[in-house]
Amino acid sequence: MREALDAGELESILPDRVQRTLNIQVVWPSSRHLTPKLRAFIDFICDGGRRD
Repeated sequence: MREALDAGELESILPDRVQRTLNIQVVWPSSRHLTPKLRAFIDFICDGGRRD
């Protein structure tokens, strides 16, 4: 999305009202296997959605 904003393809509206943080809790039973896809998603969310 940042690229689209920088390119002028999108326009930010109400920038003072946009919440930049999101509180998310992940609850997973310890008796269940944590799949690689779920682990990757949790890591992505914990990193703030940044891609390397």
